[in-house]
Amino acid sequence: MLTAAYIATRALWMPIGLHFAWNVVEAGFGTAVSGKSSEFGGLVHTAPAGPPALTGGSSGPEAGVAGILSCLVAAAFLLRSAIRKGRIYARW
Repeated sequence: MLTAAYIATRALWMPIGLHFAWNVVEAGFGTAVSGKSSEFGGLVHTAPAGPPALTGGSSGPEAGVAGILSCLVAAAFLLRSAIRKGRIYARW
Protein backbone atom coordinates (compact mmCIF):
# COMPACT_ATOMS: atom_id res chain seq x y z
CA MET A 1 0.00 0.00 0.00
CA LEU A 2 2.78 2.42 0.88
CA THR A 3 4.62 1.72 -2.38
CA ALA A 4 1.39 2.22 -4.32
CA ALA A 5 0.91 5.56 -2.53
CA TYR A 6 4.39 6.65 -3.62
CA ILE A 7 3.82 5.53 -7.21
CA ALA A 8 0.48 7.34 -7.36
CA THR A 9 1.82 10.63 -5.99
CA ARG A 10 5.59 10.49 -6.71
CA ALA A 11 6.10 12.10 -3.32
CA LEU A 12 6.97 10.70 0.09
CA TRP A 13 4.36 12.72 2.02
CA MET A 14 1.54 10.28 1.15
CA PRO A 15 3.17 7.01 2.31
CA ILE A 16 4.63 8.72 5.39
CA GLY A 17 1.21 10.18 6.24
CA LEU A 18 -0.54 6.83 5.72
CA HIS A 19 1.98 5.06 7.93
CA PHE A 20 1.67 7.68 10.65
CA ALA A 21 -2.14 7.67 10.52
CA TRP A 22 -2.27 3.85 10.63
CA ASN A 23 -0.07 3.72 13.75
CA VAL A 24 -1.94 6.57 15.48
CA VAL A 25 -5.31 4.92 14.89
CA GLU A 26 -4.06 1.54 16.12
CA ALA A 27 -2.45 3.06 19.21
CA GLY A 28 -5.54 5.22 19.84
CA PHE A 29 -7.67 2.11 20.04
CA GLY A 30 -5.22 0.54 22.48
CA THR A 31 -4.21 -2.33 20.19
CA ALA A 32 -0.71 -3.55 19.48
CA VAL A 33 1.19 -1.64 16.80
CA SER A 34 3.52 -3.97 14.88
CA GLY A 35 3.32 -6.47 17.73
CA LYS A 36 4.26 -3.99 20.47
CA SER A 37 1.78 -2.70 23.02
CA SER A 38 1.87 0.93 24.02
CA GLU A 39 3.11 1.57 27.53
CA PHE A 40 0.77 4.57 27.75
CA GLY A 41 -2.40 2.72 26.80
CA GLY A 42 -4.90 4.03 24.31
CA LEU A 43 -7.78 6.47 24.23
CA VAL A 44 -10.13 3.50 24.10
CA HIS A 45 -9.51 0.20 25.85
CA THR A 46 -10.19 -2.72 23.54
CA ALA A 47 -9.89 -6.47 23.81
CA PRO A 48 -9.97 -8.16 20.42
CA ALA A 49 -11.96 -11.38 20.56
CA GLY A 50 -11.92 -14.10 17.96
CA PRO A 51 -9.48 -16.24 16.07
CA PRO A 52 -6.00 -14.76 15.61
CA ALA A 53 -6.35 -15.01 11.82
CA LEU A 54 -9.13 -12.42 11.98
CA THR A 55 -7.95 -10.23 14.85
CA GLY A 56 -4.19 -10.41 14.22
CA GLY A 57 -3.59 -11.94 17.64
CA SER A 58 -0.66 -10.46 19.56
CA SER A 59 0.65 -8.69 16.43
CA GLY A 60 -2.32 -6.36 16.30
CA PRO A 61 -5.03 -5.75 13.71
CA GLU A 62 -2.54 -5.13 10.90
CA ALA A 63 -1.73 -8.86 10.89
CA GLY A 64 -5.38 -9.91 10.66
CA VAL A 65 -7.47 -10.54 7.58
CA ALA A 66 -9.31 -7.21 7.90
CA GLY A 67 -6.07 -5.22 8.06
CA ILE A 68 -4.53 -7.05 5.13
CA LEU A 69 -7.66 -6.72 3.00
CA SER A 70 -8.02 -3.02 3.76
CA CYS A 71 -4.40 -2.43 2.70
CA LEU A 72 -4.92 -4.44 -0.50
CA VAL A 73 -8.06 -2.48 -1.39
CA ALA A 74 -6.29 0.84 -0.74
CA ALA A 75 -3.30 -0.31 -2.82
CA ALA A 76 -5.61 -1.30 -5.70
CA PHE A 77 -7.24 2.15 -5.72
CA LEU A 78 -3.86 3.90 -5.55
CA LEU A 79 -2.43 1.79 -8.38
CA ARG A 80 -5.56 2.42 -10.46
CA SER A 81 -5.01 6.14 -9.90
CA ALA A 82 -1.36 5.82 -10.92
CA ILE A 83 -2.31 4.00 -14.12
CA ARG A 84 -4.88 6.67 -15.00
CA LYS A 85 -2.30 9.41 -14.42
CA GLY A 86 0.22 7.60 -16.63
CA ARG A 87 2.73 6.98 -13.86
CA ILE A 88 3.02 3.26 -14.56
CA TYR A 89 4.39 2.35 -17.97
CA ALA A 90 6.36 -0.40 -19.71
CA ARG A 91 10.11 0.19 -19.89
CA TRP A 92 10.50 -1.20 -23.43
